[in-house]
Amino acid sequence: MTATMWADKNFLLPMLELLEVLEYAADNLKSDKEVALAAVRESGSALQHASDNLKSNKEVVLAAVRMDGNALQYASDQMRSRFVG
Repeated sequence: MTATMWADKNFLLPMLELLEVLEYAADNLKSDKEVALAAVRESGSALQHASDNLKSNKEVVLAAVRMDGNALQYASDQMRSRFVG
């Protein structure tokens, strides 16, 4: 697979339903909320490959944690403190 494919949102979104592939995505797609949500809804641990900005996004982190409680470890410090108290 070429780097161009990993930069194509139309290629990546269906792949997220089959595999945990966010780690291979181009940086701009790791920062794309739609892509990150699709990834963490399939595998909460995909949060580790999302951009730092999305690791601080309540909706993305909550979706990841709902899928896998252990995904909280990949959230930003700010988000972890909001969940833990």
